[in-house]
Amino acid sequence: MIALFLFGCAGVEETAVSPTSTTSPTTTPAITPTPKPPQIINLTTPTPHQPPTPSSFSPPDINYLAAAIEQTLAGFDGIASYTITDLKTGDTISLNPDVAIAGMSLLKIPILMETYNVLDAPPNIEQTKLITQTTALSSNFAANLLLQEIAGRPDKFAGAALLT
Repeated sequence: MIALFLFGCAGVEETAVSPTSTTSPTTTPAITPTPKPPQIINLTTPTPHQPPTPSSFSPPDINYLAAAIEQTLAGFDGIASYTITDLKTGDTISLNPDVAIAGMSLLKIPILMETYNVLDAPPNIEQTKLITQTTALSSNFAANLLLQEIAGRPDKFAGAALLT
């Protein structure tokens, strides 16, 4: 939707009041009319909104993603490893796919999201402590305890099963 607003003043005549030598003390000066406020004209025209249909959208080629990742990693001095597969086309891009890197920190995001999903109220002190340790201190132990919170019982494997 596009909206255009025009502001302006129209039809205001200015009348100055100035004493003259011909005015007597009993003569009332001319009254200046109160200026009209600016007129606001709303020229909003509705634009037809048509959401993209599945047939009108086609995702970019996965190689564009590979190029963007390579450009991002160009100045990175560490070791990077990834494998990404387009589940619709089966196309795969990868960098150092045989290098194993622990992914526990990535798993903390869905653990935290599900923790908040299962809470009926704001987190209590112990839950807040676990959330803080999981995020700020990257504690895997605290993340495992949050999995127990997700399960609703002292079974981190049940919590993990709920996330998969």
